[in-house]
Amino acid sequence: MGVPSNLSDGNKLTTPTQNNNSQESCSSNSTVAPENGRNEVNVDLTGKCPFRHGTVYAHPYPGYAHGNPNRGICPSGCRPRVGPNSETHNETLLREAMEFLEIYYNDRHDEMKDSKGFLPKEERMAEVKMSIEETGSYEQTFDELEHGARVAWRNAPKCSNRKYWEQLKLLDCRGVETNEGIFQSCLDHISKAMACGSSECYISIFKPAVPGTLKGPRIWNDQLLSYASYRSDDGGIIGDPKNLRFTEMLKERFDWSGPQDGRRSPFDYIPLVIQADPELKPELFELPLEIARPVHLNHPRYPTLTGMGLQW
Repeated sequence: MGVPSNLSDGNKLTTPTQNNNSQESCSSNSTVAPENGRNEVNVDLTGKCPFRHGTVYAHPYPGYAHGNPNRGICPSGCRPRVGPNSETHNETLLREAMEFLEIYYNDRHDEMKDSKGFLPKEERMAEVKMSIEETGSYEQTFDELEHGARVAWRNAPKCSNRKYWEQLKLLDCRGVETNEGIFQSCLDHISKAMACGSSECYISIFKPAVPGTLKGPRIWNDQLLSYASYRSDDGGIIGDPKNLRFTEMLKERFDWSGPQDGRRSPFDYIPLVIQADPELKPELFELPLEIARPVHLNHPRYPTLTGMGLQW
């Protein structure tokens, strides 16, 4: 079972653009036609895409995602160019950070300009540039991080629910340092997402990895909520077959073979395996049964489906 909200570590959201080995900056100096094609918009582009797409990467590429390799991602005709990337790590990070701040200040300046601690764009860019030059990284503010997550969802062309991007709420977990702390943050994430009876949109972001190292928090599971899988005596499989190998790994490494009462079912939640740092020992945490209400599947015209006893 998957929660329709996201859990992420800080590595996965440095900027709303994706890092790859090929890129081309959006640029145009012509009149831009809006997507509806009815009216033209005269914009002084000064060499930049008026839609602030920044650098366009070959993978993923919205034109290809929609099945048409000949289209651009915007009326300016922004397209990728496949080729080597000669940038250093700091050069790539600096370029992407500046592109993100252009988007952020365009979208958020009017709402945030009177907020305490909000810096003018030029001053914030200079601050980020200095941090990258001195440390190889920089720290986003809460609002930058939340808006970055929202923009990433907004720009995900294959997601049918991205129309709710503005409702996404950030749970900032960058200060969490322990396995137990990460587990409690996961429980908080699920509880908030399911609190009103229908899933709300949350993303939990933990601290990023140290640049150039593998140091950073890890959750071994691919979903917070999923069902275990066991081999039955007759050679069949009980539970979710895709989780069979992970369930067997839990037995081999953590001596977990199912619920403590010994009563296995097709709907046993897999424990979370959490490792706050690669130098720390991973720990197994069992999820409380009441953490999420299951959805029982049925159909008013097909009673056979109801009789199968399926749930999600």
